[in-house]
Amino acid sequence: MVFSWTDPNQAPLRPRRKRRREQQPLRAYLTELVRHPNRALSDIAFERPWPKGLALLAGGFLVSGAGLGVTGLPGVESGMGASLTGAAIGLGAGATTFIVLTFAFHGMALILEGDGGIVDFLSAMSFAMLPIYAVTPAVVLRLLPDRWDGFMFFWACFAIGIWMLRLTYLSIREAHRFSGLQAGLTITGTLLATTLSAVALFFATAFYVLISQ
Repeated sequence: MVFSWTDPNQAPLRPRRKRRREQQPLRAYLTELVRHPNRALSDIAFERPWPKGLALLAGGFLVSGAGLGVTGLPGVESGMGASLTGAAIGLGAGATTFIVLTFAFHGMALILEGDGGIVDFLSAMSFAMLPIYAVTPAVVLRLLPDRWDGFMFFWACFAIGIWMLRLTYLSIREAHRFSGLQAGLTITGTLLATTLSAVALFFATAFYVLISQ
């Protein structure tokens, strides 16, 4: 390991080989995720209930997208059509973002010598993203009078994003048996690498356009 000290808030270490993955009921995972998220995500990474997590997450993308569609999408009239369009957009955009972030964080964790497998981390991340369901009641804020709807909805989404970021941090820490510093470096390094890649792609594209003229 790059950093050998342990995090006092980390769940107890468990053997990674020859382990029995007796999964708990879904309700137990969700209850523990609210009460003790670090323990819950450690159990989830250990027991690998990824089908349950991915199914719940897909439902969250659909429901939140449909909620945004009901309250209005640019260029789409509100109603059943907008709800279905929002659900499709929510599922497509949400699934793409989830896959990219999961593999990016996992790759950076491996660079920092994490010992978690992709299935361990995928399982934890699928539950870490479940606060997406909170977007559905938050869309009610878009029905407030002008000048308040966007303001309140922004801060509601900001709070949900912070919640998801904390659970992502815990997922990295528990799935890869990291210290808190390593988990923080994984997130920071991934975001930095993503930003630099985007900047490099922008300049490469601009250069190609210029020399093509």
